[in-house]
Amino acid sequence: MRMRSLVSLEVEKLTKEVEENKTEIERLSAMLADPNRIRVYIRDELVEVARKYGNPRRTQILKDDGRGEDDDEQFIEDKEVMVVISKNGYAKIIPSSTFKVQGRGGLGVASMNLKRDDYISKYFTVRTKQRMLLFTNKGRVYSIPAYRLPEEKRQGGGENLSLLLGMGADELVTEATALPAVQEGVSFIIVTRRGRIKKMVTSQFVTIRSTGKTFIKLVEGDSVVAVRPVKDTEEVLIASDSGRAVRIRSTSVRAMGASARGVRGMRLSRGGRFVVGMEVLRPDVPFTLITEHGHGKRLNPYEVRLVGRGSGGVICYRVTEKTGPLAAFTTGTIDQDVVVSTSTGQTIRTPAETLPLLGRVSSGVKVIRLKSKGSGVIAAEAIIKEVAPAEAEDEAEQ
Repeated sequence: MRMRSLVSLEVEKLTKEVEENKTEIERLSAMLADPNRIRVYIRDELVEVARKYGNPRRTQILKDDGRGEDDDEQFIEDKEVMVVISKNGYAKIIPSSTFKVQGRGGLGVASMNLKRDDYISKYFTVRTKQRMLLFTNKGRVYSIPAYRLPEEKRQGGGENLSLLLGMGADELVTEATALPAVQEGVSFIIVTRRGRIKKMVTSQFVTIRSTGKTFIKLVEGDSVVAVRPVKDTEEVLIASDSGRAVRIRSTSVRAMGASARGVRGMRLSRGGRFVVGMEVLRPDVPFTLITEHGHGKRLNPYEVRLVGRGSGGVICYRVTEKTGPLAAFTTGTIDQDVVVSTSTGQTIRTPAETLPLLGRVSSGVKVIRLKSKGSGVIAAEAIIKEVAPAEAEDEAEQ
C-alpha cells in the first residue's frame, strides 16, 4: 500500500475512537446525574464479582476473645467446684475437696487471699459446665459458664468480675446461682434484703447479653439476698437476722416481668433488720442455721407453720448476745457437709450430722471459732460428701 493509504486508514480509526468516547461520556454523565442508575450499576457489578469469584466461607467466626465457647467446653472436665465471690467483686473456683472435713468448733482454714476492706460475700457449689447467673446490687443479672472463672488454689485472690463481664464500675454481685439443666415447669424465686419476693419464669434467664439484663427494680438500700429455682408444688422458707422465719407456698407469688419490684414476702418485725436467706423445702431435708458468732443447729422446716406471704414469721432460732444475729441459712442432710465462712476469709467444713437437730427456740452449738473479735459468719453452703474410693477403704482397713 502507498503511504497516503496508510495515513487515511489511521485517520478513520482515530475518528471512530473519538465517536465512541463521546458516546461513553454521554452515558456516564447521564448515570452520574441519576442516583438510581448508579445503584443499579454497582449492584450489577457486585453480582458479577460474586458470580465470578464467590465460594463458601472457609473461616470460622469466633467470639470477641478469639475462642469458641463450644469448642472450649469439649476439653472441660465436668466436675463439682466451689465458687467463691468477695464483696469487691473478686471471684474464683476451687475444687470442693480443697476443704478437708473438720469437727465443729474449729478455726477452719483460709479460703481466699482477701484485699484490705474486702470479705467473702457468696460461695456455692456448681458443675464446671453449668451456666451461672450473677445478680448485682443494681438489679441486673449476668451469665457466664463456671469454667470461665479462674481455678485457683485455696489462698488465691481470684479475678475481678468486671474483667469477665460487662458490669459497671459501681456494680457488685450480691447473689449467684446456677441455671438449672431442666427448665420446664421451673421458676426462680427472688428475695431481697428488705423482704420483697418476686417470681420469674426460667426462660427469662436463658438468653442474657454480655451487657447483662434487668431482672428487678430495687429501691435504694435494698439488694437481692437469695435466688432459688422452684416448682409450683413446692414451698419456701425465708429467715431474718432476728431468728424469725416464714413458710409460704410458691404459688402465692405470681410470675412477673423484669421491671417489677415484687411483693412483700416477709414483714421485718421484732428487731429484724434484714432477710438473711431463703431455701426451698424438700421432704425430710432439715435446714442449717448459723449465727454471726459461729453458733448453729439444724431445724425441721415443718416446725415452722405455713402462713400467707407478708407475715412477720415465727421464731426459728433463739438469738442471744452470745450467739449474735442469724447470719446464714442452708440445707443439711446426713449425706452433706456444711461449709461455713467468715468475713475474714476463714472457712470450715464439717459434717451436717454433727450439728444437732433441735427445736425452734434452741440457740444451737458452736460450729466455728472466730479468729478475731471483728469477724463474723457471712455465708454457709451445704455440699455433697465425698465418697472415698473402694481401694482406699480397703487399704485403710488393712
